[in-house]
Amino acid sequence: MTPPGLTQRYFTEVNQALEPILSGQTAAPADVLEAAFIAKDGKFMEVVLGTPHGAELMDAGFSIAADIAADGEAQVQAQLTRWIAQRPGQPDLGTPADIAATLMAALKGVKSSSRSLADYRAGQARLAQVFGRALQG
Repeated sequence: MTPPGLTQRYFTEVNQALEPILSGQTAAPADVLEAAFIAKDGKFMEVVLGTPHGAELMDAGFSIAADIAADGEAQVQAQLTRWIAQRPGQPDLGTPADIAATLMAALKGVKSSSRSLADYRAGQARLAQVFGRALQG
C-alpha cells in the first residue's frame, strides 16, 4: 500500500474510533479528551516512538500525502469542535472551533517534543487535564 493509501486508512480508522468516545457525555471532559488523544494515535505513535527513524517516517508519509493528512486532521478537529460545543465551557475561551484548533496545535507540539511513548502519553494526559478543566464549566 502506498503512503497516501496508508495515510487515508489511518485517518479513516482514527475518525471511526473517535466517534463513540466523543459521543459519550457521562465521563469527565479530561477523561474523554485523554481517551480521544490515545484513539487518535492508535498504535501509530507506539511504532513511531519505538524506532530511531520513526519521526522521519512520519514526516515522509505525511509530506507525500499532505492533502490526505490535512483532510484527516480537519475531520478530527470537526469532531472535537462538535464535542466541545456540547460542553458548558467558558465563553471567554473562544468558539468551540477556536478551542478545537488550539487543542490540535497543542497536540502537535506534544508530539513533536516527545522523545518516548511514555513521555508522549504523559504530555497527552497533562493536555487533557488542562483542557478538561477549562471545558468543565
